[in-house]
Amino acid sequence: MSDKSSNPEHSVSSRLGMSQLQRDLRALFRAQSVERAMVAGLARIGDYLGADYLVVHARLGATFLSEEFGDGFEPSDQVRDVVNGTMSDAMDGGQARCIRLRSDRSDDDDPTIIAAVIHDEEDVPAGAAAILLRECSRERAVEVFAAFEGILGFVSLLVTQPKTLPSSPAAGAQQNEAALIGVDTEDPVQLAFHIAGGLANRHSLDQVAVGLVTGKRVRVVSISGMDDVRSSNPGVKWIRGAMEEGLDAGYVIVFGGTEPDGAEDCDFPLHRQWSQAVAGDTVGTLPIEYGGRIVGVVAVRQSPESGLQRINLQGYQQEVAPYARLLPLAQRANRGLLRHLAEKAGAVLRPVTGSTWRRAACSIIGMAAIVYWLMFGSLSYSVVVTGRLAAADSQHISCPQDGTLERVYVEMGDVIKPGQVLAELDTHLDQLEAAELRARIEAKVVESDRALVEQSAVDRRVLDSQRRALEAQLAIVNRRIERGRVRAAVGGVIVAGDPRNRIGYPLQAGYELFQVACRDRVRIIMEVPEGSIVDARQAAKAELLLAASPDKAIEIDELRFPPAATATSAGMVFEVDATLDVNAETGELLPGMEGVVYMDLGDRNAWWVLTHRITDWLKMRFWI
Repeated sequence: MSDKSSNPEHSVSSRLGMSQLQRDLRALFRAQSVERAMVAGLARIGDYLGADYLVVHARLGATFLSEEFGDGFEPSDQVRDVVNGTMSDAMDGGQARCIRLRSDRSDDDDPTIIAAVIHDEEDVPAGAAAILLRECSRERAVEVFAAFEGILGFVSLLVTQPKTLPSSPAAGAQQNEAALIGVDTEDPVQLAFHIAGGLANRHSLDQVAVGLVTGKRVRVVSISGMDDVRSSNPGVKWIRGAMEEGLDAGYVIVFGGTEPDGAEDCDFPLHRQWSQAVAGDTVGTLPIEYGGRIVGVVAVRQSPESGLQRINLQGYQQEVAPYARLLPLAQRANRGLLRHLAEKAGAVLRPVTGSTWRRAACSIIGMAAIVYWLMFGSLSYSVVVTGRLAAADSQHISCPQDGTLERVYVEMGDVIKPGQVLAELDTHLDQLEAAELRARIEAKVVESDRALVEQSAVDRRVLDSQRRALEAQLAIVNRRIERGRVRAAVGGVIVAGDPRNRIGYPLQAGYELFQVACRDRVRIIMEVPEGSIVDARQAAKAELLLAASPDKAIEIDELRFPPAATATSAGMVFEVDATLDVNAETGELLPGMEGVVYMDLGDRNAWWVLTHRITDWLKMRFWI
């Protein structure tokens, strides 16, 4: 709102004419609901009177309206208390009040508060509104007082007068076309939501629901005031029942309305049930027709005091009539692929199965063909089981001797070669002992050469014997040093074992360090249920589809069947296995991969393939 009260010479008569304001307010109350029109209209009134602050507190029907407006001006709590007190005095006295506050300025422009009463449809005070002018002379206060009281009286008339329908079907069509701007007309739910919300707002209806017709059934897709429409909701069930009753009738139905002749639609129990469930409110349904058939149903609910009549629903029917052509289009545009194909097939077959006897003949021929195929036709039969890959050949590498683990060079997943060093034990003491033995051997060699010079054959033989004994000891020590280096006997990939957390700890001989699996061969293990093991033994071939590569089928040959079943969480299964060679055709196969195995058993009778599981279960349970 503009701050026009700061100029004492600026009067109401010099601004926008009163007649223009009345036309604007009348247009607001025609286009919007009472609550929304009150909010927008009071803001327009405050701007018209040049008010710095405007506040309203009123109850209109079941809605409590409490709004305040200001153009950058925020009154203090003390001023708000004075304004609310003035409004309370106006409500108690039933007439407008004007209060001028004292200010420290020497001129005559003092803050002024003007409050007036708002009446409802029954001419009962429903609330009050007040405006604050920060600078207002005495003469201008009188003028604004009279204007504000007159404007609120005009607003009370707008609140109490009934809303009129569009003057002509063309006007209603134009209003609906304008309302469709921004609406996705290819979405039936959004279109129905817009129809329900627009009708409820224009006529201040308590509830409006829209349902789409498919055959003889109605699907409720939108209810005003509800974001989520669930078919299991009891209220939705009552509305759907009334809609289907209106669909069967084919014309407008009102229950609980006040008709001029006192007549009432009594032959519609579902409408009566809906009215009783909502505490006796007036309810009604109106069909939406297009192309000679009903494409949708609108249901409305209003309080008994509203005076809702059949003529009102007939007017609503004229308003929503332009939407009728959009509902079938939206439903067809929103079809899924399967429904589209089914309708297309039905359209193609309709010339053939158009009449009743043709449909009966086609049904008999179709049933006979199905029975013939079940009795004499065949289907491919197969057993499908789960399968997993495991290592075909694996080797366990253990600690060769007692010692302390010093280094680990590999980890799980590494590819190793034969003879590669995988880990080392602490051999420092053995290396020192080997150095000492080598020194002693060299000393014996020197003593043996001296004995040779002195021509002492006995001493030389003794020294040579001692030297050989020391060399034997050195060979043992070197063997221990070499055994301290853990090497791979075969190549492959490390699939288990991670001794890095044991570095620095003493290990005993035989402690398992690694498990190495062969890379060129894998083993597939298939878990065949007990009930399918007999059929699986007759399988002509089997194919494996891995989850990692479902587009590549791997053939399996030479299935090996175990002699006994194994108990698992899924029951008794036979772990059938086979060996696969890893090559370019199969791709990379790693232990731990899972998939499914198809065991082909050839063609069997179609009836047996479709029913043998049920018949087998009946035989096992009831000895049939």
